[in-house]
Amino acid sequence: MKTLRVLSSKPLSQESKEKIEILFRKKVEGQADFVYEIDESLIGGIKVFDGSIVYDGTISGKLEQIKQSLR
Repeated sequence: MKTLRVLSSKPLSQESKEKIEILFRKKVEGQADFVYEIDESLIGGIKVFDGSIVYDGTISGKLEQIKQSLR
């Protein structure tokens, strides 16, 4: 079973956690455990670690994507 690490800037509601778990269980095609951690350096959004794969849904991550697309 995989363990996914979820970072957020503030504690997530139970509803948000359930949505994240449904989405990522589909992505990993199976069972997964979730560990939630607070990272106050994040401006907003979440970052999910699945082994060496990082899903960056943070505000700073999205800004970086925009910056790269403008080059």
